[in-house]
Amino acid sequence: MEKTCPRCGKTFTCLHEDIENCWCMSTEIHPDVIAYISGEYTGCLCKECLEELNRRARLKLPLEKKK
Repeated sequence: MEKTCPRCGKTFTCLHEDIENCWCMSTEIHPDVIAYISGEYTGCLCKECLEELNRRARLKLPLEKKK
C-alpha cells in the first residue's frame, strides 16, 4: 500500500497488512524514537525519516518534526 509520510510528505510503500514482510520489521527503532512517534504521529513514517530520527536519538539530538 502506498502511504504518505506524515513527517516529510514523501510517498512510500507500507505493508502493514503483511507486517512480517514490511521493511520496517527489519529496522531497529530506538526506544526514544518509538515514544516520540507515538506522541507526534498517527501513521507510519518512511524509512528515511525513521533512519534520521534514529540517528538523532543516538546522538542525543532533539527529535523534532521535519520542516
